[in-house]
Amino acid sequence: MSSVSREHPDQQGTEPHSRSKCLSLATANGCQSSQKMSACRSREVGQCIIQKMRQARTPTRLNDKQNDTYQKTNLTLDVENVIEGGGHLMAIADCRITYRPAVCHTRIWTLFQDETISMYRARISRLEAEVNHYRAKLRQTTNEVARLRTLLTNTTASGVHEVGTETTLTENYVAILKRLQTTGSSPVKVLLTVKRFQRNFHKQRVILPCLIAGLAYSQVVELRVINCGTVIEEMQKALTTTARPRSPPGREYNTARRSVRRQVKRSICTDREVWWVQKPEKMEEARNSGNISKLFRLIRATGPKMLLLRQRSTLLLNHNRELVDQVSSSVKLMGIFKEEKQLLSEHAARLEKGLATLRGQLSKTIEDKTQECNDQMAHLAVSSANELDQLQSRLLQSETELVSAKTQLGHLENRVQEMERQLVKTKQEAQDVHDESQRKLEEASVSVTKANSQR
Repeated sequence: MSSVSREHPDQQGTEPHSRSKCLSLATANGCQSSQKMSACRSREVGQCIIQKMRQARTPTRLNDKQNDTYQKTNLTLDVENVIEGGGHLMAIADCRITYRPAVCHTRIWTLFQDETISMYRARISRLEAEVNHYRAKLRQTTNEVARLRTLLTNTTASGVHEVGTETTLTENYVAILKRLQTTGSSPVKVLLTVKRFQRNFHKQRVILPCLIAGLAYSQVVELRVINCGTVIEEMQKALTTTARPRSPPGREYNTARRSVRRQVKRSICTDREVWWVQKPEKMEEARNSGNISKLFRLIRATGPKMLLLRQRSTLLLNHNRELVDQVSSSVKLMGIFKEEKQLLSEHAARLEKGLATLRGQLSKTIEDKTQECNDQMAHLAVSSANELDQLQSRLLQSETELVSAKTQLGHLENRVQEMERQLVKTKQEAQDVHDESQRKLEEASVSVTKANSQR
């Protein structure tokens, strides 16, 4: 609440001595009287109000600051209603105003305190959200490292050995097959379409549990995954045999041979796609119809033929090359994991350090703001007390002016009554003069009539 004193509503937009001028004019017109209006009632009301305010401001113990603050907080004075003007002052004089707990400075302090608390709560919530974000990120990175470690362990532990015809699946692919069994989907069709099996195990012999619904007996079906390499080689041989006569030898026909080779490759891709689509459909039809022998024939027909010694050695070399690549990739992964672990530890240390710094800054800021709020509250209490004293003096001055105004009002009422009596008397005299003139006029008219008649 500002300490700037506001003008009385009767004095706004007028000169400082306009009221005294009006009173002097009224006195000059004869409105002054020796009788004074009895102002004991309004004076008693004003004295009672001032005494109540002084009692509310005066603490029982002078050294008890909390009691003083409590008394000032519970001070019941509606300043806005006191300053509003003549209507409220008349209500004060008539004892019809009710002094309820007005919260001038208390209301301002409450608003300031609420804004400060909301600001600190928002900042604390923002810091908590940031800390939770960093914790979630750290937890996610830790889970990713654990997953990569598990994957590395499974990769190094589950080596696929292809010696002769003995081949086993890793635990991951066994889990995939078990999941296929639980979902009830066709294992043969899924096995033919899953690219992971086609890429990694299209030349291997696997042992697959009997997952085909419709078999009357429960046993292990020895199944060969489709060897797409053999099929592609056969198609390429056939197409090359048929397309070779169309490309004559010689360097001058290299362009023609390239175009023929491009057509052969395109037709091979097309036939391979058709073959991959039609084969599972035939197996699905055989399984749905219950023709188990046809299904077994289709499964056996998709398997590779007996490999030659040269092909076996090539496969073994490729397998050893893949093992070397796996080991090297595992070593690289271990190095990456160590680096990631070191980075995570450094990041966690930075996070802890940042959190400690934030906690210190937050505690320091809270202490500073608390001290600032206490200082502002003390300053606000002092300024409120000064404003209250000013308002009391203004209230007393307003009551004095009210008494003088009532006195002048009484003089004006007496003057108005006297003027009304004079007006009534003047009206009566005018009426008498009018009646007398009328009577004389009638007599004159009668005398004139008689004179005329005598003539």
